[in-house]
Amino acid sequence: MSAKSLVRIFFFLLLSFLLVFTPCKAQAGSLVDPVTYAKLKNMAQDYFVQLQGEMAKEGVSPEDAERIIFNYIQELDSQLQEQLRAGALNENTFKEVMFGINTGLILRPDYRPLWKPTLHILEFGEENPFQVIQEIKEGKKPLPPGVQQFYEAVKQEVLYDALSKPTPPASGGGGSSPAVKSTENKKVIDKEGGQLIAYNEKAGVEIPAGALDKELEVSINKVNQVNVPPVPVNCKLAGDIYEFGPAGVKFNKNITVILQYDPLKLNEAKEVDLAVYYAQKDTNNWVFLGGTVDKQKHTVKVAVDHFSLFAVMVMEKAKAAPPVKPPGEQVRLTDLENHWAKGNIQKLINQGVIGGYPDNTFRPNNSITRAEFTKILVKAMGFAEVKPASPTFADVPSSSWAYGVVEVAAGAGLVKGSEGKFRPDDPITRQEIAVLLVRGLGKEADVIGTVPNFADASRIAPWARGQVIIAAKERLINGYPDNTIKPVKNSTRAEAAVMVCRLLKL
Repeated sequence: MSAKSLVRIFFFLLLSFLLVFTPCKAQAGSLVDPVTYAKLKNMAQDYFVQLQGEMAKEGVSPEDAERIIFNYIQELDSQLQEQLRAGALNENTFKEVMFGINTGLILRPDYRPLWKPTLHILEFGEENPFQVIQEIKEGKKPLPPGVQQFYEAVKQEVLYDALSKPTPPASGGGGSSPAVKSTENKKVIDKEGGQLIAYNEKAGVEIPAGALDKELEVSINKVNQVNVPPVPVNCKLAGDIYEFGPAGVKFNKNITVILQYDPLKLNEAKEVDLAVYYAQKDTNNWVFLGGTVDKQKHTVKVAVDHFSLFAVMVMEKAKAAPPVKPPGEQVRLTDLENHWAKGNIQKLINQGVIGGYPDNTFRPNNSITRAEFTKILVKAMGFAEVKPASPTFADVPSSSWAYGVVEVAAGAGLVKGSEGKFRPDDPITRQEIAVLLVRGLGKEADVIGTVPNFADASRIAPWARGQVIIAAKERLINGYPDNTIKPVKNSTRAEAAVMVCRLLKL
């Protein structure tokens, strides 16, 4: 085989790989209508800029580069539509179909200016390109950031929507083309239980046997953001909003709501900060529910006992507070000399997380209230205060000094209160601190296992048992020399500071 033929085969395989990992919306004209195309370029801006930059190095003008890219996507879109009408395109066959389409497109001269730029974007360097392609396909090597960004953007915004909507009839006479079935958003479920998965697996509900007393037509509907309570100022949506109905239904036992999130909407946030919220219409607020994140499926699953509006949101954290005093001018409190917790307390003081009293004391052995500890935890985790129009708890009104910190903690799922009250001025117990710290770790869903062998383990309240297990395992809370944990003992300010330091790994 000639060297020229080998080069043609190499570039064919190279662009076949790239385009296999770039799913496109299978509906005629959809990829290149002005709105969709502009949105795609905006979401994957780094990729397009990089591709056009590499094409410029090969002497391709910006106008020609835009034309070549646009024409290729337009033709690819057309052929995908043909495969869709023939019933050959779905989630399982997508890669195979893409390989077949690219066989006829890649070797065409009018797309040759894409070859070398693609080679550079995939960052082959001196490595064997065939081996690299295979490693990426097998998941052993990640896609370069720009290509991954483009892949995720198209997959999330285009492919999923196309496969969940009927294909419009073909133009001309002679009847219509076969339509792709849209995912049903309604289903009758009886007392034996069942599930409803809608919007191409973007939203779903699992109802166990015994949760219903009789048949119920369950529905899931996507809701426009303008028709729901405003998103909390320190949160942002990480997916769509769905209304699960019938509205107001309560179940005999917990059901499971599953929502998909968009990884591109996380920005600098982490998936551990994702949670499901539900809309509380009487207060016009969103309420934190939490949930378990599946990073592979990009979903969050949560147990609830009622239907409502649900959405996945991510809590945006403020930047870490700078030290209160520059080095050499650190705050020195008079009652910490020789205290066992001096080092930890000083670290939090220097980070602006905790402070002393006006008389330059810390009073480390004093108790600490629920509101005071909540303020420390909120500051330690970098959350900005939130002051919604309506309070979450009846005993923390908007006039309270703790309103902003308690509200952001409630929104983040750190505090939940009881019977609509928070009891801000009550001293906080060691088991209550354990619960808050575990929620701060995002591990509340992992509350399983055996309580460590503390002599007074039986005194741990049932509602705190799982969290104390995790807190002890993570070494957030330790026992006393007499092998007790003293779960109902009021925490001291020193103990609270030390446990927060452990959470922050200071």
